[in-house]
Amino acid sequence: MLRVRPFIAPILIMMLICLASLWPRRSQSDSLLRRLTNTAETGISLNPSISGDGRQIAFESTEDLANAGGAPGFHAIHTDLTANPTQFLQIGLSRAVTPAISQDGSRIAFASTSDLLGKNVDGNSEIFPQHQPAPTRASRTETFNRQ
Repeated sequence: MLRVRPFIAPILIMMLICLASLWPRRSQSDSLLRRLTNTAETGISLNPSISGDGRQIAFESTEDLANAGGAPGFHAIHTDLTANPTQFLQIGLSRAVTPAISQDGSRIAFASTSDLLGKNVDGNSEIFPQHQPAPTRASRTETFNRQ
Protein backbone atom coordinates (compact mmCIF):
# COMPACT_ATOMS: atom_id res chain seq x y z
CA MET A 1 0.00 0.00 0.00
CA LEU A 2 2.86 2.37 0.75
CA ARG A 3 4.24 1.95 -2.75
CA VAL A 4 1.01 3.18 -4.40
CA ARG A 5 1.04 6.65 -2.77
CA PRO A 6 3.99 8.10 -4.75
CA PHE A 7 2.09 7.44 -7.99
CA ILE A 8 -1.17 9.09 -6.90
CA ALA A 9 0.06 12.71 -7.10
CA PRO A 10 1.46 12.45 -10.68
CA ILE A 11 -1.68 10.64 -11.84
CA LEU A 12 -3.92 13.32 -10.32
CA ILE A 13 -1.84 16.09 -11.94
CA MET A 14 -2.07 14.39 -15.35
CA MET A 15 -5.84 14.02 -14.94
CA LEU A 16 -6.18 17.73 -14.14
CA ILE A 17 -4.11 18.65 -17.19
CA CYS A 18 -6.31 16.45 -19.39
CA LEU A 19 -9.48 17.99 -17.98
CA ALA A 20 -8.11 21.51 -18.46
CA SER A 21 -7.35 20.78 -22.12
CA LEU A 22 -10.99 19.78 -22.65
CA TRP A 23 -12.30 23.05 -21.19
CA PRO A 24 -13.92 25.17 -23.96
CA ARG A 25 -12.09 28.39 -24.71
CA ARG A 26 -11.99 31.04 -27.41
CA SER A 27 -9.23 30.65 -29.89
CA GLN A 28 -7.21 33.59 -31.12
CA SER A 29 -8.78 33.24 -34.57
CA ASP A 30 -12.29 33.70 -33.10
CA SER A 31 -11.42 37.26 -32.16
CA LEU A 32 -10.24 37.89 -35.73
CA LEU A 33 -13.51 36.78 -37.33
CA ARG A 34 -16.14 39.29 -38.40
CA ARG A 35 -19.51 38.56 -39.98
CA LEU A 36 -19.91 40.84 -42.96
CA THR A 37 -23.35 39.83 -44.26
CA ASN A 38 -26.58 38.93 -42.52
CA THR A 39 -28.71 37.38 -45.24
CA ALA A 40 -32.04 35.62 -45.07
CA GLU A 41 -32.14 31.84 -44.81
CA THR A 42 -32.72 31.59 -48.56
CA GLY A 43 -30.01 34.13 -49.42
CA ILE A 44 -26.60 33.19 -50.76
CA SER A 45 -23.42 35.25 -50.50
CA LEU A 46 -20.33 33.69 -52.01
CA ASN A 47 -17.10 34.00 -54.03
CA PRO A 48 -15.38 36.74 -52.01
CA SER A 49 -12.13 38.34 -53.20
CA ILE A 50 -10.16 40.60 -50.90
CA SER A 51 -7.71 43.33 -51.86
CA GLY A 52 -4.04 42.86 -51.04
CA ASP A 53 -4.18 45.54 -48.37
CA GLY A 54 -7.14 43.75 -46.73
CA ARG A 55 -9.43 46.78 -46.84
CA GLN A 56 -11.77 46.05 -49.77
CA ILE A 57 -13.83 43.00 -50.65
CA ALA A 58 -15.92 42.06 -53.68
CA PHE A 59 -18.36 39.15 -53.83
CA GLU A 60 -21.73 38.08 -55.19
CA SER A 61 -25.00 37.74 -53.32
CA THR A 62 -28.62 36.92 -54.07
CA GLU A 63 -29.59 39.52 -51.48
CA ASP A 64 -29.97 43.21 -52.33
CA LEU A 65 -27.38 44.25 -49.73
CA ALA A 66 -26.89 47.69 -51.31
CA ASN A 67 -30.66 48.38 -51.43
CA ALA A 68 -30.24 49.20 -55.12
CA GLY A 69 -33.41 47.41 -56.21
CA GLY A 70 -33.69 45.77 -59.58
CA ALA A 71 -34.61 42.32 -60.70
CA PRO A 72 -34.16 39.39 -58.33
CA GLY A 73 -31.01 37.38 -58.86
CA PHE A 74 -27.33 37.74 -58.14
CA HIS A 75 -25.75 41.10 -57.35
CA ALA A 76 -22.05 41.91 -57.68
CA ILE A 77 -21.16 43.68 -54.42
CA HIS A 78 -18.22 45.76 -53.19
CA THR A 79 -17.56 47.01 -49.66
CA ASP A 80 -14.85 48.78 -47.70
CA LEU A 81 -14.03 46.63 -44.67
CA THR A 82 -12.80 49.66 -42.70
CA ALA A 83 -16.22 51.36 -42.85
CA ASN A 84 -18.34 51.11 -39.75
CA PRO A 85 -21.17 50.38 -40.20
CA THR A 86 -20.61 48.24 -43.30
CA GLN A 87 -21.92 49.85 -46.47
CA PHE A 88 -22.42 47.81 -49.63
CA LEU A 89 -22.13 49.13 -53.19
CA GLN A 90 -23.74 47.17 -56.01
CA ILE A 91 -21.32 47.08 -58.92
CA GLY A 92 -23.61 45.05 -61.15
CA LEU A 93 -26.91 43.21 -61.21
CA SER A 94 -25.09 40.10 -62.25
CA ARG A 95 -23.11 37.10 -61.16
CA ALA A 96 -19.54 37.98 -60.21
CA VAL A 97 -17.88 34.60 -59.97
CA THR A 98 -14.38 35.06 -58.52
CA PRO A 99 -14.09 38.82 -59.02
CA ALA A 100 -10.54 40.13 -59.26
CA ILE A 101 -9.61 43.06 -57.04
CA SER A 102 -6.47 45.19 -57.21
CA GLN A 103 -3.89 45.39 -54.43
CA ASP A 104 -5.30 48.66 -53.07
CA GLY A 105 -8.94 47.81 -53.85
CA SER A 106 -9.39 50.67 -56.31
CA ARG A 107 -10.16 48.39 -59.27
CA ILE A 108 -12.44 45.39 -59.56
CA ALA A 109 -12.94 43.21 -62.61
CA PHE A 110 -15.45 40.43 -63.13
CA ALA A 111 -16.91 38.35 -65.92
CA SER A 112 -20.61 38.41 -66.66
CA THR A 113 -23.01 37.11 -69.26
CA SER A 114 -25.53 39.79 -68.29
CA ASP A 115 -26.25 42.78 -70.53
CA LEU A 116 -24.98 45.32 -68.00
CA LEU A 117 -24.30 48.12 -70.50
CA GLY A 118 -26.83 47.27 -73.19
CA LYS A 119 -24.07 45.96 -75.49
CA ASN A 120 -24.09 42.25 -74.72
CA VAL A 121 -27.19 41.11 -76.56
CA ASP A 122 -25.63 37.75 -77.45
CA GLY A 123 -25.16 36.91 -73.75
CA ASN A 124 -21.52 35.85 -74.05
CA SER A 125 -19.25 36.12 -71.06
CA GLU A 126 -17.64 39.56 -71.08
CA ILE A 127 -15.11 41.23 -68.77
CA PHE A 128 -16.17 44.32 -66.83
CA PRO A 129 -13.56 46.39 -64.99
CA GLN A 130 -14.66 49.01 -62.50
CA HIS A 131 -12.62 51.75 -60.89
CA GLN A 132 -13.61 52.60 -57.31
CA PRO A 133 -15.14 54.64 -55.78
CA ALA A 134 -16.93 56.07 -58.81
CA PRO A 135 -19.71 53.64 -59.74
CA THR A 136 -18.98 53.47 -63.47
CA ARG A 137 -18.49 50.40 -65.60
CA ALA A 138 -16.90 49.83 -68.95
CA SER A 139 -16.86 46.63 -70.96
CA ARG A 140 -13.36 45.67 -72.06
CA THR A 141 -14.43 42.79 -74.27
CA GLU A 142 -17.14 42.64 -76.85
CA THR A 143 -18.20 39.65 -78.88
CA PHE A 144 -20.36 39.68 -81.93
CA ASN A 145 -22.85 37.10 -83.05
CA ARG A 146 -21.22 35.66 -86.16
CA GLN A 147 -23.80 33.82 -88.21
